[in-house]
Amino acid sequence: MNSKKHPAVIICGGSARRFGSNKILATLAGRPVLAHVMARVRPQVLDMAINGPQDVYGAFGLPVLGDDFPDAGPLAGILAAMDWAAAQGKDAVLTVAGDTPFVPQGWAARLDHAAMEAICVPRVDGRAHYLSGLLPVGLAGDLRAVLEQGQNRRVQDFIATHTHAFVDFDVAHGVDPFFNVNRPEDLVKAEAILGLNRP
Repeated sequence: MNSKKHPAVIICGGSARRFGSNKILATLAGRPVLAHVMARVRPQVLDMAINGPQDVYGAFGLPVLGDDFPDAGPLAGILAAMDWAAAQGKDAVLTVAGDTPFVPQGWAARLDHAAMEAICVPRVDGRAHYLSGLLPVGLAGDLRAVLEQGQNRRVQDFIATHTHAFVDFDVAHGVDPFFNVNRPEDLVKAEAILGLNRP
């Protein structure tokens, strides 16, 4: 099982209304939240890019992918990820939310092992994390049609209309490894999680 079989795109869209500023750039233990995500994901993947505005994320040293549908939410980021991976000749792409600083080791390999040409989504204690999954790039045409027609733009609803599987990950130290920073109090919690020296 090759844990570096697929490229990954960190989805950094969203207005962060609940946080009050760009949560992905918020400082966590002296570094932006995004830097923590990059550090967790990089050892697990072939290549990595960021989906978001070039002027915001260009300094992170990765390709920055814009959206063809800038008002369509995270599904537009997933489409950009599919197109980018397809241009590299890859058959699938991993996506991960840019506000999830504790992506677990083995995430990419476990999703790849379970995928079987289907969308594969991590799940923790019954809660699915749809934005941190593995998706076949062959679905890009279907997704583009959905966005062009202005249909329901929730990630989970698109996934529900295609073959998919869930992979269960364990809670560690009482924390969902796909915990995301949505509010200022989540940043405080993330600092405490880092203090646990989780692997």
